[in-house]
Amino acid sequence: VHPQDSSLHLKLVRGENLNPDAKYTALSYCWGNDSEVLLAKALKTENLESYETEIPWETLPQTLQDAAVTTHRLGMHFVWIDSLCIIQDDDNDKVKEIAQMAQVYSHATLTIMVNRAARASDGFLHQRSPPLGTSNLLFRSPDGTEGWVSLYFKHEFWYEEKSKLDKRGWAMQEHLLSRRTLEIGTYMTEWSCRKERGLSSHSDGWSTDRLTRGSGSPFQ
Repeated sequence: VHPQDSSLHLKLVRGENLNPDAKYTALSYCWGNDSEVLLAKALKTENLESYETEIPWETLPQTLQDAAVTTHRLGMHFVWIDSLCIIQDDDNDKVKEIAQMAQVYSHATLTIMVNRAARASDGFLHQRSPPLGTSNLLFRSPDGTEGWVSLYFKHEFWYEEKSKLDKRGWAMQEHLLSRRTLEIGTYMTEWSCRKERGLSSHSDGWSTDRLTRGSGSPFQ
């Protein structure tokens, strides 16, 4: 993943050509009813060679584009996406790569889990609104630092995110194996590692001054 004009330049890189310590993200998402569209642009025997030069940005479903953008914003250059890293019309490659899925997710620096998108074309880097009934209170700590406290009612819709990705068995495996996760939900973004969790219910998701987290160890 490298910047190029107004978009990003993507190409396929073989694992054996990577430094074993290379940092990368892994994407966990739903294909949904976009399977045919996704497969049309997926890695196949016929485009394997050309994808090693460039994967056409404009042909990628929005969720895949957003995963590449997120990876770049986090300062990493590699992202693992099943439809682009497994040769979809090669049964031998499928068997080989599926057997290595546990290693892919357990070794990833971060797993991007897209709970809010029911299909690959939905994307996830959209403006979001706080849940209904949310009140934001400005506060100033004794050292002068300002921040926000969000108050909300715990309605039933708070659990709506579980209706998409979290209902799939393979997604549960990806979640459990991951060292760190960035979960993109309908209302919130959640960060987690082996020792800590953080939550943001605001649309800007990236702002640390709106991150709510418990006391304890820093993110690792």
